Amino acid sequence: MSMQVLRRAWARLFRGTSRTPAADAASVVHEELPTWVLEAMALLIGGPVNPAVFERWYKRALRDSSHRYVTLQAQFGTVTYVVDRERQRCFADPNGSALHFQGAVLTLEGDESRFQPFPAVTDLYTVDLASGTLAWQDCPHTGAMQDFERFTNSHA
Repeated sequence: MSMQVLRRAWARLFRGTSRTPAADAASVVHEELPTWVLEAMALLIGGPVNPAVFERWYKRALRDSSHRYVTLQAQFGTVTYVVDRERQRCFADPNGSALHFQGAVLTLEGDESRFQPFPAVTDLYTVDLASGTLAWQDCPHTGAMQDFERFTNSHA
């Protein structure tokens, strides 16, 4: 078992709530690279993605039950990107790590707890992706393009 799994189990034990993803939500953590993950990344950076490089870059991908929203997070504690596949736009959340979807509401874990080995309190917050109050940007996302290009060049 990894330290991250143990840390999150410990946090749930003392928090008393479960962060189990909904049964219909899809989550991918390096077992496979389904096409929806690669398509979301290609939309995010505005071009084709080399699966071998992408597999080393990303940590986790989630999608909602409607398959409209996909979250992508890199290995290195960077921004969590949310891609709206239907409207070809993206949202960057620099403060958290995506945990699960409940409809169009995304639950994230804040930086204060995700970078501590045994946090006393887990900082959870939600973002309603359908609310119309988020600062969506058209794809491709300039910051994501630069981050991925920098990673690709340093790991070529």
